Amino acid sequence: MNASMREAINTAEDMVPHEDLDKSIARLSGNKDRWAQLQINDRIELLEQIKHCSMEVAEDWVETATRQKQIPSGSPLSGEEWISGPYGTGSSRSAWFHIRSGITCC
Repeated sequence: MNASMREAINTAEDMVPHEDLDKSIARLSGNKDRWAQLQINDRIELLEQIKHCSMEVAEDWVETATRQKQIPSGSPLSGEEWISGPYGTGSSRSAWFHIRSGITCC
């Protein structure tokens, strides 16, 4: 790993309070059983809410990722952040939604 990459990682680590991250992970983990027990229609509704919320923050999401990776503004490399971030998440969510919707119809 080169020095600039190590510096970027250190900067990112400094920007995310570990306590907040740990609390978020604990909250997520604590709700896994609740998610598993949700009816399919409730999961679909929740995924729709997630879709809406993630679209609202997609641009900030990509800007933050490119800034943390020191990708110049307007660089074609930012497209990779869109694909691996909001678009990738959206595609997975859409596929899950499609599968689950088919299950509820049958």
